[in-house]
Amino acid sequence: MRRIARFFNVVSVIFLGYASAVAVTPDAVNGTVSTSLPDGRTIVVRAYSPDIIRVENFGAGEAPSRTQAGQLGVAPFDGVVERTADEAVIRTTSGLSAIIDLKSGAVAFDVDTTPATKRLLYDSGVRSNDGGSVSLSLIPEGGGTFYGAGERGHSLKLNGDTLVMYNRQNYGYEGHDPRLRQMNITVPMFVSTEGYGVLFDDHAPATLVMSDPIVYSSEQESPVSYYFIYGGGTVAGVTEEYSRLTGRQDLPPFWALGYITSKYGYKSQQETVGIIDTLKREGFPVDGVVLDLYWFGKETDMGKLAWDTVSWPDHRGMLAGLKARGVNTVLISEPYINKKGAIDNYNLLAEGGMLTRDKDGNVHDVTTWVG
Repeated sequence: MRRIARFFNVVSVIFLGYASAVAVTPDAVNGTVSTSLPDGRTIVVRAYSPDIIRVENFGAGEAPSRTQAGQLGVAPFDGVVERTADEAVIRTTSGLSAIIDLKSGAVAFDVDTTPATKRLLYDSGVRSNDGGSVSLSLIPEGGGTFYGAGERGHSLKLNGDTLVMYNRQNYGYEGHDPRLRQMNITVPMFVSTEGYGVLFDDHAPATLVMSDPIVYSSEQESPVSYYFIYGGGTVAGVTEEYSRLTGRQDLPPFWALGYITSKYGYKSQQETVGIIDTLKREGFPVDGVVLDLYWFGKETDMGKLAWDTVSWPDHRGMLAGLKARGVNTVLISEPYINKKGAIDNYNLLAEGGMLTRDKDGNVHDVTTWVG
């Protein structure tokens, strides 16, 4: 490893095998090294860009998993792929490298801080499959504080946490309710203040233990691959590369970046126009209003997609009037199949055989807070 430290702008990914006799295929054009080990496993490391490397590790009889997250095509490779008797090396121009040790099967990520090389993350290369749960472990050699894992009603710092990768709305929570770890939007990705991130290329229910080692266990039947994302030493850089990998949505309209008033439901046309009158009169530069509940009726009317004409006698006139005043209206639609307020929708789908049935052939109803 001392020899590697002499290279400038290097981040190393080390792949170690279980035995010395292996078949290694380096691809200097595509920045790829594929290694077949005697135990039947195959390890593939590929540079998708100078800052993004994908790691695949699958056993005999298993096929490499198709990417669930990556939208980035493989960029033209302008780095170097080398091979010696003991290792194969991928080096990219931004400081990423893949060093494949052909004897023990481990994976390590280093960053060249010139004149020294700093190790960030270590992958043992071992994959376990216990009762349908596929697990892999990563050791954070560089330390750091961890963030990410999606948008949750939970603490920002993740060190020491066990997080569930399965979205669930948990109502009635407060304080440090452990259910908050599963609340809202879960994403199987973490970022380190050491300036790198890991995105597990997986969409199945899973758990992520942010300890030492970091353990990712998935219900995915096929092997779980991951992307190592280098951000040039900063969290902002990781975010830049992560969005490059997963895709970037268009910016919202300019007005949506302004002040938008919203609450748990304006209940009538009169109330909505009145709140805009008040904001305008007090000098607030209001650009939008959100109509959450009640524009379609009561809470138990969720599923109706038509205006409640009693409380909103002239919604078209209201929308046009607000627009003329520079206020855009956003409606929150609740397309539930509800047996209370939206019974017509329910009957239509039930009679058409389009609803889930139980083992006895009856429609399988699920009770929620609105019926």
